[in-house]
Amino acid sequence: MEDSSKEIQPAVSQGLSIRQDRQKEIFLEAATKLLNKDIATRIVSASYEAKLSTVPLATDEEGTLDLIDIITQFRMMMGANKDHTSEQLQLEARYMQSSFGFLTIEDFRLGIQLFLDNKLDIDLPTYVNFSPLFISHVFNAYVRYRNKTMKEINILSDQKLLILDYDIDSTRLQGLRECVEACYQHSQDEFRTERFFNSLVYDMLRKSKRMILDDSVIKRAKKYAEKRFVEDRAANIAKEKEQKEKRDAKHIGDELKSANPAKLYKDDRKKAEQIYARDFCLIKYFESIDLKELLDSITIADIAPIQ
Repeated sequence: MEDSSKEIQPAVSQGLSIRQDRQKEIFLEAATKLLNKDIATRIVSASYEAKLSTVPLATDEEGTLDLIDIITQFRMMMGANKDHTSEQLQLEARYMQSSFGFLTIEDFRLGIQLFLDNKLDIDLPTYVNFSPLFISHVFNAYVRYRNKTMKEINILSDQKLLILDYDIDSTRLQGLRECVEACYQHSQDEFRTERFFNSLVYDMLRKSKRMILDDSVIKRAKKYAEKRFVEDRAANIAKEKEQKEKRDAKHIGDELKSANPAKLYKDDRKKAEQIYARDFCLIKYFESIDLKELLDSITIADIAPIQ
């Protein structure tokens, strides 16, 4: 039984965004305590921007500064902007993306500035011209500088990050329990009004082995799914006809409040029936358990880790 990509994901998945915002604040605060605080602050801010691997090589219609533009500026600063071809620029830009795609545009700018200010630990051979080899020397030195700075920032931030992880985990755990409780409540009417959290709850129950499906349950789920699809499809058609008649009579008709699988996947009956079959499994599972005991048993281990 496949997952439903059309279901709304609950607030528990927002933990990643919340953690990133708070982590950035903690890192920025720690950066101000370093001797190179201005550079350290820029390194932290840069790490949360779009990666070079996602930056366009050529300027888009809105005139956004792209990788080739910045490489051209770098060449001008180095006095190496003569006798180059567009093919050379593209080669250098593609090399940056393939070898340093984990950096950001701000990292790129900062690396150039630190190189020009002679703040990178780098010993360039005299024969090296502006080329991918030259770029490699400069940005490998920048990555070493960046990593050393972030290591110092992490040490200063360690205790606050531990507290942050605890707070975020507590929030996400509460969110998961609320999703399970909402799913339980909506199972009472066979998810005819709401079914937003079904996929998340189903996956959690299956992965934690709380819900075991034997052949008998699977067969009953398939029969239930076939029956529900036919029923909901007929109800959808009747509702749409009623709404059309109201519109034709110049009355405003109410839209369907909750699009059921038979409506969402009216041209893909197999997909709709897979979702209904999952619903059946949840309904039968919730009929057999004590909700309070289930909620009390849910731990942080039941939540997918934030990467």
